[in-house]
Amino acid sequence: MVSILTSGLSFQGQQVVRGWLAYELTESPLAVGIAVASWGLPMLLFSLPGGVAADRMSQRGIMISMQAVSGLGAVVIGLLVTTGHIAFWHLLASGVVAGTAIGLHMPSRQSFIFELAGPERIANAVALNSGAMNSMRLIAPALAGVLISTVGVDWMYYLIALGFGISILVVVLRTQEPPARPATASSPVQDITNGFKYVWNNRLVLWLLVMALATLFLGLPFRNLMPAFAVEALRQGPAGYGLLMSTVGLGAIVGSLSIASLGNSGRKGLLLVMAAASWGLGLIAFSLSTGLTVAIPLLLLLGFTSTGFMTLNNILIQTSVSNEFRGRVLSFYMLTFAMNSVGTVPVGAVAEFIGVGRALLWSGVAVLAVTVLIGLSRHDLRRLR
Repeated sequence: MVSILTSGLSFQGQQVVRGWLAYELTESPLAVGIAVASWGLPMLLFSLPGGVAADRMSQRGIMISMQAVSGLGAVVIGLLVTTGHIAFWHLLASGVVAGTAIGLHMPSRQSFIFELAGPERIANAVALNSGAMNSMRLIAPALAGVLISTVGVDWMYYLIALGFGISILVVVLRTQEPPARPATASSPVQDITNGFKYVWNNRLVLWLLVMALATLFLGLPFRNLMPAFAVEALRQGPAGYGLLMSTVGLGAIVGSLSIASLGNSGRKGLLLVMAAASWGLGLIAFSLSTGLTVAIPLLLLLGFTSTGFMTLNNILIQTSVSNEFRGRVLSFYMLTFAMNSVGTVPVGAVAEFIGVGRALLWSGVAVLAVTVLIGLSRHDLRRLR
């Protein structure tokens, strides 16, 4: 849990400071979207190989090495800011490195959770893992906002590197390698192909992945465009931006703990559809806000519904796949997070021309439309428990 908290703090802090630094250097919502996509595209490319690696190699070793890469990248950007040589392309290059590390790292981390918890406790384990990550989504933005305005962007990056270092140390000292999996004679390309065939033949898992892909692509860019919305629509600086992101995190924690309280009971499929629909409606309402009094409760709702949806989707996928394909299926699931960052580019481009508020309005409409379409047509999905 300590490793999850420290790595989550570093990851969330990096997201916050990257978006702020990109907007500070360019004053462009589109540039913020491009900076976010710089890690989303390599994550998109390397998630599938990361899933194969999780099924074939040491998940613990992958977690340690990829967090080391992420920490080193943060140190490099911090030094560039300190020396005054930082440029926008540096953010893009560091994003590529970070995205590659995340793509290779996350399938192993998600699979490792199943190895530690087992099938009986996987629902609670996934929800608590999500709660721990989302607690950092609450703490990191507020802390980042204070640190950016007091000690500066460079020291924020150094602290991010320190967090990754602590996470690595905890994994080394407090976890053991799970039992070795049987060796496979197939090639990595064959493994990926077999993973696609497995998902295609398991229609329920396929539609869970499609729903996650579409909803996160359309709905999550609001987090990445928060720097532009904070400045343009709400007239806020770094501290206000941190408050807004922390509010999302607070709602996310409540959403994660609510799902954890369900355990193995409840109509999770129906709750999944309801969470996605509420997410779309909340995003529409948030896009029209012009002050913190209205924006903060709506961000609580968005944090609650978006995280509730993602946690439920993860649980339903984890409990619907066989163990030998778990890493690869979870790598497909991780593609949804990569598509979220890629989705920031078109939404950011639209925001460049019609404003951030209107762009988020149409994002909310699209999320609601996808939810209604899939939710009404897939009766088997709504019946899932």
